[in-house]
Amino acid sequence: MPNIKRGMMGAAGVSVVGTEATLWAWGRNHKGQLGVNSVVDYSSPIQVGTDGDWASVSAGNFHTAAIKESGKLYTWGSGSIGQLGHGDAISRSTPVQVGTLETWAYVSASGNDGTCAIKTDGTLWSWGQRERGAQGLGDYIRRSSPVQVGSLTNWSTVNMGTSQSVCAVKTDGTLWAWGNDMTGQLGQETTDIDYSSPVQVGSLTNWESAQMGRFHMSMIKTDGTLWSVGYKTYLGNNDPSAHVSSPIQIGALTDWSKVGVGQNGTIAVKDDGSIWSWGKGFNKFTGFTTDVSSPTQIGSLTDWSTLGSQHSSTGLAIKTDGTLWAWGEGSKGQLGNSTETDDSSPTMVGTDIDWAKVSGNKYHVLAIKVQE
Repeated sequence: MPNIKRGMMGAAGVSVVGTEATLWAWGRNHKGQLGVNSVVDYSSPIQVGTDGDWASVSAGNFHTAAIKESGKLYTWGSGSIGQLGHGDAISRSTPVQVGTLETWAYVSASGNDGTCAIKTDGTLWSWGQRERGAQGLGDYIRRSSPVQVGSLTNWSTVNMGTSQSVCAVKTDGTLWAWGNDMTGQLGQETTDIDYSSPVQVGSLTNWESAQMGRFHMSMIKTDGTLWSVGYKTYLGNNDPSAHVSSPIQIGALTDWSKVGVGQNGTIAVKDDGSIWSWGKGFNKFTGFTTDVSSPTQIGSLTDWSTLGSQHSSTGLAIKTDGTLWAWGEGSKGQLGNSTETDDSSPTMVGTDIDWAKVSGNKYHVLAIKVQE
C-alpha cells in the first residue's frame, strides 16, 4: 500500500517537521470557523491556540479542517450537517480532534459543508454534505462521521468545490470526479447529472493536480500543460459562449506549475514564478475588475511561489520571500488588512515573512506560519 506523505501539495499543506508551525485565522467567524473560541469576526490574522505543530489546513464554507504533523485530524466551526465528523450536528469554536487516529495525510473542506480526507494508507474518506452525491458513497445519505469511499488504497489528493462537486487524483496519475455535474465540470461529456460515486475523467494517467471550483475544474498534467472543463466563462479558452463537458487544453504552453480555483475564476502560477488569472471580474478575484476570458498576467513580478486552496472570491498567494498577499472580496475582513473593503490588486497581509500555506473559503482564511 502507498504511504502518503503528510504535507503534500494542495490542501494537505507542507511538511513542517522540526519547525514551529503556528496556525492563524481571519475573516468571518459567526460559526466559530476561525477556531479562536469566539464568534467575533477578525479583519487581521489572529493565532488559533498556541500549538506549533500544524501541518496543513483547509477552509470550508463555514467550517475548517486541519492536520497536525502527528497525523491527527482536527475540525471546527459549523457542524450543522455533520461536516465536522464528530458524530453529531454540534458546532465548535475551537479545534477538536476527529476520533483518535493519527493516520490522516490530506484533507479538503468543502464550500458546501462537507469534508473529504485521505489517510496515510491511501484510503479516501468522506462525511457531511449529501446533496448531489458529493460524499462519493453511492447514495444521498448524510454522515456525521468519516466513512470510507470504496476500498481502494491509491488516492493521492482530493479537492471539494463550492457546489457539491469533487475531484481527486490517484497515485497512478488518473483523474476522478463525482457529485454535481450541472455544467459538465466533472468531465464526463454530460451536464446536469449527479454522480454519487467516483468516475474516471477520460483514461489518461498523467494528471498531476486538479482543483474544483463552483461550476468548473482546472487541472495540470505532468507535462506542465493546463486544462479546464465546465462553466463557459471560467474556462480560460477565450470562448465564453458554451459550457465544456470534456477537458480542453488552455493554450499550448507547458510551463504551468500550480493552479487555484475560486467560485468564479481561476488563478495559476508558471514555472517562472509569474501569476496569471481568468474568469469573472465583478468580485475582483482575478485581480481585474472586468471579465478575463484567457490567462492574463497579474502584474509583472516573478516571485510567486504558493497559491491558496481558495474556493472563494478572495485571491491568496505566498511569494518566495514568505510574504502573504490577498486580493478580491474583503467584505468580511478576509483580505487580512484590517479593513472590510474589496481590492483588485494583491496587497500584503501584515509584514511577516514566514507564511508557508494558506487556504480560504467563502469569507474566512486560515494560514500556517513556519519558523525554524
